[in-house]
Amino acid sequence: GVCGPTLLTQTTSQVPLTGSTISCNNAGNTAENSYYRAYASTGFPAGFNVCAVELTIESALAGTGTTQPMTINVYRQSGGVFPAGTQTLVGTAAVQVGNGDLTSLSVPVTAAIPAGEDLVVEALIPDGVAATNRLFLGSNAAGQTGASFLRAPSCGASAPTALATLGFPNVHMILNARGSTGSPAVIGLTPPTVDFGNVVAGSTSAVLSATITNTGGSPLTITAIATPTAPFTQTANTCIGTPVVGGGTCTVSYRFAPTAA
Repeated sequence: GVCGPTLLTQTTSQVPLTGSTISCNNAGNTAENSYYRAYASTGFPAGFNVCAVELTIESALAGTGTTQPMTINVYRQSGGVFPAGTQTLVGTAAVQVGNGDLTSLSVPVTAAIPAGEDLVVEALIPDGVAATNRLFLGSNAAGQTGASFLRAPSCGASAPTALATLGFPNVHMILNARGSTGSPAVIGLTPPTVDFGNVVAGSTSAVLSATITNTGGSPLTITAIATPTAPFTQTANTCIGTPVVGGGTCTVSYRFAPTAA
């Protein structure tokens, strides 16, 4: 399934083609490569909440084992048109890419882009020459509505540069952002009251849970939940530390263990 209703893409086709991509490599072993797509805020004037980055793999073959690393980064962009301006990292995810050809990959990553700022997606392939890793992102020449960018220090591209400028105008990288257009985070609680009923003092206890739901669009960050007083204790909490995306949920569990009537 998909995590959000809106797909930001600049490629006419989502199908990668064999032999269509470009990378900085040494005899086929890929050096450090960063691929970028920049999405203008005019496409999401109220902001955008990223829940996943979707891309394709033309070919992946690890030097050892069946997987190799890649990092997905999401930036908020202000003060100019990419690659100019200022990019601020707002979301990142490490992923292990399995061996295979012409595959699709959806990487969960949470990031909030405020209204008026652009969205930049980066797929960073670390230097795999020593490990003899081969990893080529998917692309095609079917058409695009925005430029693809590459940063490859070992091949002289020390900053993100449009592929057309590098001499590859028909290499259109498939690198999309999925999520929802901006709306505030809204917190809901189910049930609003937790009733433990009758519990025998000193001999039994009861555990019940409450579900917190973000019914808005922007990620909901919960930094603290009040500690209950005895004889109530909190036994589990999935709400602290990870933002709750729009439509997402987390739970808090409590124990009631009375020692006296």
